Amino acid sequence: MKPEDTDRRLRTVEDTLAIHDVMVEYAIAADSGDPELLRELFLEEAVYELDDLRIDGREAIIATVLGRGPAGAEMLASAHNVGPAIVRVDGDRAVACGYSRLYVLEEDQSISLRRLSFNRWEFVRDRTRWRIARRVVRALGAVDGPELVRSILAKRLPERG
Repeated sequence: MKPEDTDRRLRTVEDTLAIHDVMVEYAIAADSGDPELLRELFLEEAVYELDDLRIDGREAIIATVLGRGPAGAEMLASAHNVGPAIVRVDGDRAVACGYSRLYVLEEDQSISLRRLSFNRWEFVRDRTRWRIARRVVRALGAVDGPELVRSILAKRLPERG
């Protein structure tokens, strides 16, 4: 194997892990109510589609996620869980598709699965890190939900030599 092939493959692995980190950081930021971390994760012009709701722009996304926007839900004692996800990196752009779950601590102290969703994340690498450009979320049962995760399978990883 040529050194440049090894370098390219290593960069792809590093990028894939960094993108998984961004998805987990999003979950932690949403659950802990951390607007600064959310601000760091999203591009200013990011788009978030949650079922029939479309949210344009980082500040509107943050307000909604934290329950402060017009479409925001109340803040819950919650645990977002993302993945598994398939990640495809193409230069400074990447797509990840997979699942997410939202667990909520109920008043009786039981934990319930509030939401199970299909997700498609689009990322852009800037000077400092990978950032979320777009996130599309469809609840289990949505007609187009399975296509969100199935679409990434058309772009297979190159064969290992």
